[in-house]
Amino acid sequence: MNALRQELLQLMMPVFLGNHPNAMVVLNYAWNSTLHNQHALRNTILNAMASFYLKNPEDQ
Repeated sequence: MNALRQELLQLMMPVFLGNHPNAMVVLNYAWNSTLHNQHALRNTILNAMASFYLKNPEDQ
């Protein structure tokens, strides 16, 4: 996964962690995807989630 995709995922993660109707579908697909380096994709998702919750402690 290149740096641009990682950055885009980090920027979009708050949208999917909020009250988005397609959040479960998108996150499930991204987590289980075999199209990209699965290890790198999962690390990016976890880092984006951790960053989101650190910036928004009231949403925890």
